Amino acid sequence: MDIVQTFLSILIFVSMMVLLAWPCCHISSKAGLHWALGLIVFLPLGILILLYVWALRTWPEQTHPDDSARGVQA
Repeated sequence: MDIVQTFLSILIFVSMMVLLAWPCCHISSKAGLHWALGLIVFLPLGILILLYVWALRTWPEQTHPDDSARGVQA
């Protein structure tokens, strides 16, 4: 029974880490940064550092696919 509890604990821990890292990697990619920068959340105070990087960085311009149909110019 101890092995099963250990396995479940590890499984829950890994799934929580993926649920934390995936959005951070995706947001970093959208911000024009390398996606792997999102992995900094695994470091102590990493999420705080990453939030400051996202907040203080100039984000790339993105246009909506329907902008040309509506006459919106970038």
